[in-house]
Formats: sequence, C-alpha cells, structure tokens
Amino acid sequence: MYSPIAIFRGQRALLWVGPTVSLLVSPWTNFDPISVVKALAMTTIAFFLLGILITQIEYVKTKSHRLVFGVISLFLIFMISTILFSGAPLTQQFWGSFGRNTGFLTYFSLVIILFSAYVFCDLVLIKKLTWSIVLTAIPATAYALIQIQGRDPIKWSELRAFATFGNINFFSAFLGIAAIIATIMAIKAKLKFLVRILLSILTLVDLLIIQSTGSIQGLIIYLAGLGLFFFLLLLASKKFRLLTIPYLVTSITIIYGGFLGLVGRGPFAAILFQPSNTFRGDYMHAGWAMTLEKPLFGVGMDSYGDWYRELRGSISTLRTGPNRISNSAHNIYLDVSSYGGFPLFLTFVALSLLAIYAFSKYFMQSRESLDPYVLALFCGWVAYQVQALISINQIAVGVWGWLFTGALLGLLHYKTVDTLPTKKSGGASEAISPLLQKMKYKGKQLPAKIAIQVFSVSTIGFVLAFFPAYADSKYFSASQKGDVKEMIAATEFPGSSLFHLTLTADRLRNMGANQEAIAMLRTLTQRYPRDFYAWQVIAYTELFPPSDRQRAVEVLKKLDPFNPEL
Repeated sequence: MYSPIAIFRGQRALLWVGPTVSLLVSPWTNFDPISVVKALAMTTIAFFLLGILITQIEYVKTKSHRLVFGVISLFLIFMISTILFSGAPLTQQFWGSFGRNTGFLTYFSLVIILFSAYVFCDLVLIKKLTWSIVLTAIPATAYALIQIQGRDPIKWSELRAFATFGNINFFSAFLGIAAIIATIMAIKAKLKFLVRILLSILTLVDLLIIQSTGSIQGLIIYLAGLGLFFFLLLLASKKFRLLTIPYLVTSITIIYGGFLGLVGRGPFAAILFQPSNTFRGDYMHAGWAMTLEKPLFGVGMDSYGDWYRELRGSISTLRTGPNRISNSAHNIYLDVSSYGGFPLFLTFVALSLLAIYAFSKYFMQSRESLDPYVLALFCGWVAYQVQALISINQIAVGVWGWLFTGALLGLLHYKTVDTLPTKKSGGASEAISPLLQKMKYKGKQLPAKIAIQVFSVSTIGFVLAFFPAYADSKYFSASQKGDVKEMIAATEFPGSSLFHLTLTADRLRNMGANQEAIAMLRTLTQRYPRDFYAWQVIAYTELFPPSDRQRAVEVLKKLDPFNPEL
C-alpha cells in the first residue's frame, strides 16, 4: 500500500537520527553514558525506518538498483556468516563490546539507515541533511564552550571538551565534518548575508575548539574536505579547468608530506606527529594480521580486542610494554576486515566505491549547475572517509557517515522518473519531494495498517537495543550502592558485557569473597574463553588448584605469545 505520508515520515526520521544519536547521553543512569544510549536511540529509529520500508515495499522496488541492493544484501549475509562461524561469543558479536557497542545490531541499524537514505533520497533531503549536521553542531559547540570554561554541570571523568561524544577525537572529527559542510554552504549556497556570517562564525569557533582539544583529526579532515571542494570547483569550471592538473599534483605532494608528518618524518612532523600515531600503526597492523589469520569469517563482530594480544607481533608488544592493548584497529576499514574477513571487507569497500560512482555520475550530468548542498554533502562524506582511516566507528560520528553514503547512493535516482506526484516546471516534469509538502502531511496519521506494522517493527528494535542499556543501568545502580549481589544479578541479564563481569570478579576478590570470585572467574572463561584477565587471575592467585593454574599459564602464553613477562 503506497503512502506518501509514510515516505514523508521516513525522510523526517532520517533528518532526526543524526542529531538524536549525536546529542543523547545518559550520565545519570548508565555506567557507559555514551555508546549504549546512542545505540538504543539509533536502533529504535532504524527499525522505525525498516517498518516504513517493509510497508512501502513496492515503492522500494521502484527506487532500488540491483547492484546497490545486491552489495547491501551481501554485506548483511557476510555479517550473519561471521556471527555463525567466527567462533566469537554470540552476545558480544550481537551487541558489541563495552564502550563501543559496534556489534551486529549496530551495523544492521546503520545498513537500514543507509538503505533508507538511498531509497528516500532527493535533492531536498540532501539539502536538509547538510543543514541537519550544521544545526547539530550548534548545541554541541555551545556545550563544548561550557566545558572549556569549567562550568560543565555533569562530572565527567574526561576533563577536556568533548561535548556529547565521549572522547576528544570523536568530537574533533564531528566538528571537522560539520565545519567543512558549513564552509561550503557559506561560500556556494544561496543564503542571506547574515546566515553566511553565522556559518562562518560557527566554523571559526569549531576550528578553535578543535585546536584546543589537541586532537588533529578534525583539522586534517577539514583541510581534506576543503581541498576537495576547490578541486571540484576547478574541474567544473571551463575557465580554470586547466589548473586542475597542477592543483592535483600540489595536493598529492601535500598529502604525501602530511602522511610523512603523521609518522614523524618530513617538514610537517612537528605539527602532525603525536606518539599516539605510532600506537595507531600498531593497532592497524594487528587488524590486518587478524584479517589474514581469519580471511573468510574474521574474528567476530566487535571482537578485535580478543585477538589483539595474540596477533599484534613482538614490536607492538615491546614498544611500550605488553599491557598496552586495544579493542579497535583505529581504522574502520580494518575493523570491518578483522571482524568478518575479506568478504565483509570487500562489500564494505564496494559501498564506498558505489557512493563515489553515484556522485561522479551526478557531477558529469550537472557540471554546469552543481547543487551546493550535494557538493557540501560529498566533501563532508570524504572528510568522514579520511577520519575512517585513522579512527574508530564511534556511533555518534558513524551515523553521519552511513547517512551520507546512503544519500550519495540516492544520486543514482537523479533525473529519473519518480512515483510521487509531479508538477510542470519549465515544460519538464519534476518530482515533488514530500519534504516540500510538510503542511500537507503535518498532523496526518499513517493509515492504521501501516501504523501498526511500523510500530511493531520499531518496538522490536527498541527491545533488542534496550537489553544492553538496561543491563548497564542495573549494573551502574548496583555499583553505586556497592551491592555485590545486585552486581552479580546484573551480569546475568541479557546484554551484559565482559566488562561488567570483569569488574564484578575484581570487586569480589578485593572483598575476600573467594568462592563467589572463583565462580565468577569460571563463568568468565566459559563465556569469554579469550579473555586475558580471567586467565591471568587464575594463573597467579592461590584461589585455584595447581592444575588449573598451570592450564591458565598455557592459555595465557597462547593468547599473548610475545609477552616476555609470561
């Protein structure tokens, strides 16, 4: 049953998912106040979109190209095969590790968001998506300024400005993406002079905040997006097109110099090099090693941390000591390849290549009259891809990347026949976006059958994502009260993570509750057989008999073969 109101609701949900996920936090109710609540919000909205897609299946068929649909389907199939055959703990693969929450459910939700943006995309949606991230940056910027002044009402463990992103690097990346989009809008979009000034001020303030955080991610991706923007302007210009070759040569030289700077060499080393860059190299090396070790099914969704010690190599182990570990490759592409091997990696890369193809096709068709918002979106998307090469798929940043990918894929619909009502414009028939008919659909309810189906699917998404949020909340409450029995009960709730079990076992040991600690440690080794902590405690305490301790030592040597302390 085709319903333009449903399409309108889907487009509106796409405009709200980014701001909601970026700004929502729960410091008063959760041990993890960032990722778990963002995952809950994103999954609920994603399943709402899934409900719309299911009820509008005939419309979806008219807007879906076989190649795009095929790549997305393969990505989902390879994620499922990873869950079934990688051997990693199922709950960890489904909900993800603590503090990341980038398991199957999160990636499934991101795929739904991408596909929805692809199906519902039109030039009006693209315009509003660019405004959406800029408007999201305003409260995030205001909150960061409050944090910089030391007036934050929330007592975070991190003292530097990170707004609602949980980490200065993630916040820096978000500001970099928002700033490049705001800059392009201020330069190219047909806006009032005052609006241009306000966008310029926002960009300047955000760049200053990036500088204050000490995280260079935001600056790097801003410059990358800006460089691409000017390159596209030159390429689209008849008068200055010949300058594209020297511009490209200069850009490649600067990029190469920047790369050398990141690894501590060349003229930019003093600006770009940070000790953490070396560590990121170690994490990326381990991610590639996991991909080669498990090429078909990977190590499991969000299970990088289980294999890091074993496959990091001797240099990474000894560089700063064996206890420096990671649960991410700090490169989204290598995270995906380590999670699911080459099949998942190749389909993930294919999605990005398709997005580039879609924009290229649009660019060739519209070179003389490029839409400034499409330019802004593409440059913001490229900035996100640069960030993806040096950082983690944090939900609050990642949701924008997947949204933009879907919107770019939607450019494949450009100048194609639409099923929506049309109007005559200059003798040609052009589609009317539902977003332009807000007053027509505002306040109108979905047809009853569609509403029930959408509500049902949304509820499923909410419930699935609620499990880890509730388990974390229960654990937070119990830990605040110091009630160990409640803490143990919280670890038994679906969605509880390895981190919760580890903290509880440690608390039991410190209390001298040896029998309970033994039981908890045995549970840890059963649920998470590659957890280093549990085997380490078993091996080096008197709680367990000699035979168990000897076996634990053997397991530790297998899990961390380059560790000289073993």
